[in-house]
Amino acid sequence: MTLTKNMLRRIFVLPGVLGGALLLQSSAFAQLATVAAPQGFEQPADVKFGNFNVSSRAEAGLSPTSNIRLDASEESDIKRILSLSGNANSDWQKHNLAASINFFAQDAADSAHEAQDNEALSGSLMSRFELGGNTILRGGLQRQQSIIGKNHVDQFNGFLHGTTTSSMASYGVEWDNQRWFVSGMGQYVDVFNDTDVQGVDDVMEQSLDREESQLTLQAGRHFAWGNAYAFVGSQAINYDASASIQMSNRDSDGWRAGAGVEFSHGRLRGAVSAITFTQDFDTNTIKDLHATVGTVQVGFQINPQFSLSGLLQRNFSETNIEGSAGIFTNTYFVGVMYSPTPKFYFKLGPAYNRSQMSDSSMATKRVSWEWASVWQIHPRAALSFAASHSDQRVNNPAMLSQQYDETSGTLSVVVTY
Repeated sequence: MTLTKNMLRRIFVLPGVLGGALLLQSSAFAQLATVAAPQGFEQPADVKFGNFNVSSRAEAGLSPTSNIRLDASEESDIKRILSLSGNANSDWQKHNLAASINFFAQDAADSAHEAQDNEALSGSLMSRFELGGNTILRGGLQRQQSIIGKNHVDQFNGFLHGTTTSSMASYGVEWDNQRWFVSGMGQYVDVFNDTDVQGVDDVMEQSLDREESQLTLQAGRHFAWGNAYAFVGSQAINYDASASIQMSNRDSDGWRAGAGVEFSHGRLRGAVSAITFTQDFDTNTIKDLHATVGTVQVGFQINPQFSLSGLLQRNFSETNIEGSAGIFTNTYFVGVMYSPTPKFYFKLGPAYNRSQMSDSSMATKRVSWEWASVWQIHPRAALSFAASHSDQRVNNPAMLSQQYDETSGTLSVVVTY
């Protein structure tokens, strides 16, 4: 994920901002989605409801997998999936109010895997108020809920399984005269994990529950080819379990600074960003962290049928492993999109991920192949098929629970209105 100007504007609606890096772990499939769909596959025009444009999307399907637990057990099953979303956006000339709601549910067919049955409900409310003189006030509230698994990069020890919920509140002011732009933003995030895994004590269940506060100042300039920006900021993280005698005090604070560019020239477009950050922990058992992360992402439109994309990324995320500041993940991805007819397209791409615990040699390596295709059978309905194969290996016997092979496919129907 790239920290671009627009993302900094919307920082309060991003899910799971973690530590000083402000970056999220990306899967191969998520990166595959960055290859833009060809023209004609966009969501239908919004339905008018008073002063709001409203749109909705529903998807239902089946997803057989060779390894539902993503571990060494290699137990196969079929998951039923349901995804619902709705968006509303005001059409006011100056000010703006936007809301969204998203629901996702997965249900394993075999009752032996009912621990994999999860639901996630998310929503956001964003506002923009133009003060005049190129000055804009922004504010937002968001509840982002996502499903976590025992092999999630944030928890190499694999204790948790269930959902994590991030409740966010943000505010900001920006000035933009179409040549220069300056903004200041603040954000508060409360992270809560819900798991029903037996044999896990309360301390470990709460090991990722935390409160985060962040402040960011940004400045940049628009150019004919895109824009360039730089920013500085501070962050503080307070863990719910820090007061427990069974857990070291993971509370920390630090600063971050970065710069980047977004560019578009002819059929080539992309973004480059670099962020350096520090995190000073309140305990001597965790070494203070000073590191650099960043992203290089490019896309090239060969012709109306073919597109290529590439990604180089280094991320950092907090973890619940005692004695470790967090996890660094390097991602490399190449993808291709091909649309042989106006009503069909597919995306294909390999990805390589390497995740390593800070101040440790313990690491996982994963190679993935992802396929996604869409057939537009009606202006408001489509058939979707996605398939993937992942091979993850570890370099330490203590992590064998996270070594796995998995092949899956998802056939679904998508309806938009």
